[in-house]
Amino acid sequence: MKQSPELSTPSHGGNLDAIGLRYGVDPDDLLDFSANLNPLGPPPGLLTALAAAASDVRGLARYPDPDARGLRTALAERLDVEPEAIVIGNGAAALLSIVLIALRVRRCVVPVPAFSEDRHAVTAAGARWTCVSLDAARGFGLEPSRVVEMVRISGADACMLTNPHNPSGTLAERDVVLQLADDARARGAVTIVDEAFIDYAPKASVTRDASLRAGLVTVRSLTKIFAVPALRVGYAVAAPDLARKLHAAMPSWPITTLAERALTAALADRSYLRRTLAENAGTRSALSADLIMLGLMPIPSAGNFLLVALPSDAPRAAELVHRLILDARIVVRDCSSYEGLEAGRHIRTAVRTTAENALLVEALKRVLQTPAQ
Repeated sequence: MKQSPELSTPSHGGNLDAIGLRYGVDPDDLLDFSANLNPLGPPPGLLTALAAAASDVRGLARYPDPDARGLRTALAERLDVEPEAIVIGNGAAALLSIVLIALRVRRCVVPVPAFSEDRHAVTAAGARWTCVSLDAARGFGLEPSRVVEMVRISGADACMLTNPHNPSGTLAERDVVLQLADDARARGAVTIVDEAFIDYAPKASVTRDASLRAGLVTVRSLTKIFAVPALRVGYAVAAPDLARKLHAAMPSWPITTLAERALTAALADRSYLRRTLAENAGTRSALSADLIMLGLMPIPSAGNFLLVALPSDAPRAAELVHRLILDARIVVRDCSSYEGLEAGRHIRTAVRTTAENALLVEALKRVLQTPAQ
C-alpha cells in the first residue's frame, strides 16, 4: 500500500529507498542530487577487484584483516604518511564518534551549520556540544578566531570542523586550519578536521600535517570520491601515538575484505582522480551560473555540491523538494535539518554530469514558474 507523500524529507541525502516508498516510485527511477557522489561512477579497477573478491570462495571463508594492511599501505603511499598514522573505519561518520570517544572529549566546539552527524557523534561520545554560528553573509566561511575564543570561554577540550565546509562547500586554506589547530592546542584542545570532500581541493588538506603533529586529527571518506557509499570505508590520520589510541577504540574487523580490496584497487587509478577534479570544476561553475539565472543564490563551493539559498518568493525547501520529485523524479536535499541554517530557506544539490545538471535546471525552472496547487 502506498504511503501518502509528506513534505518532510529524510535527514540524510541519498535515502532513495525511503523516498521511493513515500512517493510510491521505484528508487531506480529517481535522479539523486541529494548525495554528493562522484558522477563518474566507480573506477573500473574498483569494480574488477570487487567482483574478484566476491567470487573468491576461499577468501569469503576467512575473516578480514583487522588492520586492513593492504589498504593502509596504499593510503600511506598516496598520502606520504607512515602506515602507523592511519586508522581504517566503517565510514567517516563512524570514525568521528571513535575519535571523540578515544580522546575522552568532554566538550566540543563545532562551527554551524554543520553535518548532522557531528552532533550525533558528540552526543554518542558523552560530550557536551557548543556551537559557533558562521556568517551567511561570508558564505559560512570558517572564522578561526571565534572558534578558538569559544574554546577558551567554554573550556572545551576539542573543536571539530569540516573542510570544505558541509553544507556550503566553502574552503579554508591549509595554513588557516593549521593556525587554528595550533591556537586551540595552546588552550588545551585537539582539532578534528572532517575532510570528507577534500579530494576536490587537495592543496588545502592538513592530513599529512596531522600525521606529524600532536593535537590534530583528520577524518576522510573514500566512498564519496569513488562513488561507492554502500561499501562504507573511511579513515583517520593522526600522529602514530594517537593513532594507536584510535585503533584500540575500534571494533574488530571494521571493514570487509571486499571493501578493502576494492578501495585499494581504486587508489591505484591516478587518472580517475585527475579527471574527477577537472570535470567537477567545469560542471560546478556551469551549474552555479544556471542556478543564478533562475534567481537562486548558490554559494561558491570548493566541493562537488552547492548550497543554494532560496529567495523569499520561492517555495520553501520542503515544498520545492516535494514538487521536484513529483514533477521530474529529481531529489535535492532540504537543508532544514542543518543546525544554524534558517529552516526552509536552503537546498543543497550535488554537481552531476552536464546532461543531468541540465535536467535539474529545467525542472527547477518549471517548479519556480508554476504556482503551488
